[in-house]
Amino acid sequence: MTEKNYRIAAKCPHFESIRSSGGWEAGIIDTKSYMPSCEHCVNWFGGSCDLFLARG
Repeated sequence: MTEKNYRIAAKCPHFESIRSSGGWEAGIIDTKSYMPSCEHCVNWFGGSCDLFLARG
C-alpha cells in the first residue's frame, strides 16, 4: 500500500506537501520522507482523495 501511495502522489497534479504548507521543509526528516506520498498531501483527507480512490 505504501509503494502505491508514493507512485500515485508522484503523478498527482494536485499533490501539495503538508511540509511545504506547514513550513517544515528545513527540518530534519528521513530521506524517504522527502518522497511524495499520499499521506503527506494536504488533499489526503484520511484516504478520501478522489485521485487515490480512483486509482485504488
